[in-house]
Amino acid sequence: MLTLDILICTLNTRIVRIPDLLMPEKKGVNYIVSFQYTKDDYLKMIPESLEQRSDVMLVKLRGEGLSANRNYALSHATADLVYLIDDDTRFLPDTVDTILETFEKDEKLDIAVFKTQSYAGKDVRQYESSARVLDSFSDFLYVLTDDMVCRRARMVDYGLWFDARFGLGSHYLSCYEVQILLADAHQHHFYIKYFPQPIIQTSAIFLPRLIFVDAKVQRSFGALLYYYYGNMAFLKAFGFAFHAMRRKMAHFMPLFKHFMEGIFYLRGTRNRDMA
Repeated sequence: MLTLDILICTLNTRIVRIPDLLMPEKKGVNYIVSFQYTKDDYLKMIPESLEQRSDVMLVKLRGEGLSANRNYALSHATADLVYLIDDDTRFLPDTVDTILETFEKDEKLDIAVFKTQSYAGKDVRQYESSARVLDSFSDFLYVLTDDMVCRRARMVDYGLWFDARFGLGSHYLSCYEVQILLADAHQHHFYIKYFPQPIIQTSAIFLPRLIFVDAKVQRSFGALLYYYYGNMAFLKAFGFAFHAMRRKMAHFMPLFKHFMEGIFYLRGTRNRDMA
């Protein structure tokens, strides 16, 4: 029987939400709560109930940066499967069964991508209705962390981690850390497949939706293009900005400028661990 570690990343005061998020104890399923805090005062807010559950491991990390927090949680995982979620999520009644059955049916599966819903039970983005293999930039572009469950041994074998230059809390970029992880996985020939079953609900806003209004998201997209396409990113960025202008979604120059900033930032920062 496969085992599952559910990795929950939280920051500062949000630690108080965690007990309400957890499901009843289930054999083979454990939680790793990675508590990132910016001041020691927040340590006093840790709920006592977390330490009373035998299926919960609480680890603490001082600092900021969601990707760094996710990597810290991953470093403590030991189960066959890992599922990284944020602290604003809510499980569905069949979440665990759906995950375990999916991987048990296909031993070659490395990463499964499912559906995430809002609290109202609506899909948070447009999902396809049929299962299929994911193997391209466009396939990976809108995948959420909450969508994705990974086989841990494969991640360990290939040193697959989140790039801390991307993600909330990083000083220059704000998102697309999942897309970087999937790009690395694809490069190592991971078998990645989408399944049209919902497994979780969230209240979070999908940051890439702000690509036409938020400069940090725009820089992140430029950086993602460079990570994936190399020098072809300049042409890709030009084409995206041009089509956005034609569709009257954004002005060309500010959008293209921020794409360029992201491209040049990534070209000049070779350290994936920097936040």
